[in-house]
Amino acid sequence: MKIIILSAIWCPACLIVKSTIHKIQKEYPQFQPYFIDIDEEETLASQYEPLKVLPVFIIEDEEGNIVKRMSGELSKEVILKEFVHV
Repeated sequence: MKIIILSAIWCPACLIVKSTIHKIQKEYPQFQPYFIDIDEEETLASQYEPLKVLPVFIIEDEEGNIVKRMSGELSKEVILKEFVHV
């Protein structure tokens, strides 16, 4: 499984989520999501059809199929439940 997070530097919720992700990584170093900045990597981000609400969390299976998608300022508890413990 691959976890992708679409974000932007100007997005306050994205900055909060990045901080939360760093805290989670201290507890779960195996949790290594791949961040894509929708402005800096526009072509790559467009492949994931970013939503108007950032950040966007995506789980891909081994074949690159999207199996889960959530967006918004998710709490640490939700991130752990939905993306770390999958």
